[in-house]
Amino acid sequence: MSPKKALKKLQKDELFALTLAMYQFYRSNLVPNYNSVKAQLDSMDRLYMNAQMEVFSRDRFFPDANSTLRLSYGKVEGFAPRDAITYDHYTTLGGVVSKYVPAITSSTFRKDFSNWRSQRNMAITPTNMENCRYAL
Repeated sequence: MSPKKALKKLQKDELFALTLAMYQFYRSNLVPNYNSVKAQLDSMDRLYMNAQMEVFSRDRFFPDANSTLRLSYGKVEGFAPRDAITYDHYTTLGGVVSKYVPAITSSTFRKDFSNWRSQRNMAITPTNMENCRYAL
């Protein structure tokens, strides 16, 4: 089908006409309002973050990864980069605790798991954590 024929066919399509009208309404009526409100929120977010950093000056702050688009596809597997070294496609509670760094770990984690880590009580610590998998 030639581009001219396709365009004529689209112009006769009622669903296309509705979609185009909705898009034009969105662009002319909603986007300008959204952009002005978004600009105000962005400036307030900066003030809020500066206030937090002032009040909680001893804490470390990390970028917020919420509201980011994360896409992935394919088969999830671990990998073995060298002989006798393997990395699984999941993590376990034991793995999280073994990577514990007091200076950068949240206080909630410190309270909940520092005692568990210091005791190393293998009688109550499951050695096979197959049921505690969390996909990365």
